[in-house]
Amino acid sequence: MTIDLDKDLVYSVIIYASDMNVTLCQLMLASYYTFLFKQCQQTDVCIGTINANRYRSELQSLIGMFVNTLPLRLKEFDPIQSFSHLLINVKQLCLDTFDLACLSYQEIIRLHRTADSITTTSTWPFIQTMFLFYDFLSFDERNVQLDDETSLSLVQQWNLRKSNELTNLNATHIEFDRPLKPIHEEFYDRANEYSQKLAVVLDEQTLTYSETLYYVQRLATHLIEEYHVKVGDIICQCMERSIEIVLGILSILAAGAIYCPLNPNDCAKRLFSSINEVQAILVLVEPKTMSVFDVSEYYNGVNVHSN
Repeated sequence: MTIDLDKDLVYSVIIYASDMNVTLCQLMLASYYTFLFKQCQQTDVCIGTINANRYRSELQSLIGMFVNTLPLRLKEFDPIQSFSHLLINVKQLCLDTFDLACLSYQEIIRLHRTADSITTTSTWPFIQTMFLFYDFLSFDERNVQLDDETSLSLVQQWNLRKSNELTNLNATHIEFDRPLKPIHEEFYDRANEYSQKLAVVLDEQTLTYSETLYYVQRLATHLIEEYHVKVGDIICQCMERSIEIVLGILSILAAGAIYCPLNPNDCAKRLFSSINEVQAILVLVEPKTMSVFDVSEYYNGVNVHSN
């Protein structure tokens, strides 16, 4: 069965979904639950839906079929409650179920039947009907073929609304009551003003502003005198999460160089490729990451300094 909505109803649905802070799919699903109850008077309904199952970022760009069937079971449909209350329950049901998207449909059924003390040999159909929602407003406006100007106007209004939301999210400009300075100069000002206050906190480790300033000046001086770092030179840093990361960043900037971070989880080939690409003259490391730079196969004469 396919249900098509006219343009006026679609517009009202969009406004209502926005006011209730739910997606159009969740709103239509709640309406479908209501429709099924009206038809069969059954308070325990399980609807199946299709999920793209690309729950990890590395799966987004992969070519392949990851589609998974998810059961959405609404156990207690209360005909007395309001539709808005039902919509909230359906929204939470969707969020809870999508957390299990990584599991196969058979595994979800097995776990659910075990929890409900239902034998795996039961012939009771778990999914009683399927729900597929097609939102034409989610496609690029250039790829949507519409028959009348009113529907086109609706799409334009939707796109304008989403555009305004993005504009508000990106409105991060802040007016300052003083001229802007580089971050290391701002740090110097704070160190002079609050020398005994805590500047860096990591788990049980802490450094005051005066202690941080001491180590920053010492390392920056070492970089200039020992490695002849000049203004505009690029220095990479490859470290695990630690206080030394902050000291390294501020020291590099204080020496007039440009800071370039490296991911310690990358392989040696990737690390040295990044170093050669930015033409770094020096790499700051720690004992944990020093072993990565012992690989002579990719070594290209870059100085490696351990803090």
